[in-house]
Amino acid sequence: MIDLLDRALRTLLRRVEGLGHESQIRFQPPDEQWRAAVANLQVDGHPASSLNVYLVELREDRERRSNQRHRSLRDGMVVEHLAPSWVECHYLISAWSPAASELVEPTPDEHALLYRTLAVLRDAEPVTPSRIYPAGSPELDGWREFRDVELPTELAPVEGFGKLAEFWGTMGAGHRWKPVLQLTVALPVALSTPVERGRPVVTVELTIGPTGRSDARDIWVRIGGQVRRADGTPVAAPAEVAVVSVGDGAVLRETTSERATGQFLLDLPLDVVSHPDDYRLRARTAGSAAAETTVDWRAASHDIELPA
Repeated sequence: MIDLLDRALRTLLRRVEGLGHESQIRFQPPDEQWRAAVANLQVDGHPASSLNVYLVELREDRERRSNQRHRSLRDGMVVEHLAPSWVECHYLISAWSPAASELVEPTPDEHALLYRTLAVLRDAEPVTPSRIYPAGSPELDGWREFRDVELPTELAPVEGFGKLAEFWGTMGAGHRWKPVLQLTVALPVALSTPVERGRPVVTVELTIGPTGRSDARDIWVRIGGQVRRADGTPVAAPAEVAVVSVGDGAVLRETTSERATGQFLLDLPLDVVSHPDDYRLRARTAGSAAAETTVDWRAASHDIELPA
């Protein structure tokens, strides 16, 4: 996926004035080979400036680490996947001018290019694929579920790049360093293949009683979910599912999950499920310990994971 980020950055940086051709934005090390290439770079028969966008290091973004599982709908089925981890991609961007005469000094030309680059990147923060590519384009489709994700971006941090002297020292002898823009883009790393959980269960509310008399009505809700193993697979054998009182363990309602899908439904009075601290949803199968979860009628589903 880093290659997708490289391509997105190249597309974005082509908005910089004077960088209309993709050959002017490259990602190779700014070493002797690079210097020789850009010295002879031409666009439409004229010498052209260029940007070197070098990925200098990768770091895990631990602040965004999560064990949370997310659910989404795919072809009418609920799929679950682990939240992605995040890695920070640190780029060093340097400007290179072909100017080498007494009339045109290359250094100010490069500084002007860096400034224009800074303005374009600042305007694009945070980097978002769907803001770079048009809808329906193959490049955008490659980002799949991350096409609309805002990628956290940091540009020109206050502390700067602490190893700049060491960096330029490894790029060839006898060459002085250049100023750089440090760009950091956090990239999601998908950790698992989505697991299909079955069709969604929607909580419904049912009011029973004569019309026009709210004091005589009984409000019931229907909750549902799935009993599954720790690995995410549904329990194949029917499981006993019950709502029990936290205080004395009394069973208020009970049912059995479906053999094939592990799904279940329960109808409960609203006053029961409105107090999740007083009641628990419990499930067990023959030969396994019971597992419990909170009964909250506002939840889209009430899945229960049995211990291994």
